[in-house]
Amino acid sequence: MRKEWEESHKVTEELVEGPPSQRANATLTPFPNGAHLWCIGREFFNDDNHAHFYNDTFRYSPEKDEWRKFVSPTCPGPRSAHAVAASPAGGGKLFLFGGEFSSLHQTMFHHYGDFWCFDIQTHLWDRIETKIRPTPRSGHRMTMWKHFVVLFGGFYDPGITTRYRNDLWVFDTQEYSWKLIEFKETELTPS
Repeated sequence: MRKEWEESHKVTEELVEGPPSQRANATLTPFPNGAHLWCIGREFFNDDNHAHFYNDTFRYSPEKDEWRKFVSPTCPGPRSAHAVAASPAGGGKLFLFGGEFSSLHQTMFHHYGDFWCFDIQTHLWDRIETKIRPTPRSGHRMTMWKHFVVLFGGFYDPGITTRYRNDLWVFDTQEYSWKLIEFKETELTPS
């Protein structure tokens, strides 16, 4: 039983030649201690204009000018236009929310509403399940403030009408819960 668990949680790390392949709408997130940059996900359109989405995780070390690829059996699905925020807590965590995926010919689109945590020490991804959370979206922004992940905006396009978001959500990394920050109608919000 232990061997099965170890196999299902085995992470591979590979030194790669040069930077990752061409990509758009990936994230490039600095780790708070300044030693590394983390590049996650991407989309790429080939010469036939076919859409390809990836779920790769790379770490760049500027001091060594070195790229490493990490493959975890528990990683999020292929996506782009997601958002990532970095926290130094617990040895380092990267929090990822949302993003999008499309079929090869872009006839079907999917917006993710999932939330993930990447442990910098173990290089494992864990999906964070909460009852209350932001709606699925792409193109949103996230940052860390104290021990909170702050998420704002984005859009949702099921192929009929694009819905732009201007909601503000806060995830407490100590309580592991989301909270929608509500504004009174008299308060100004970005539009």
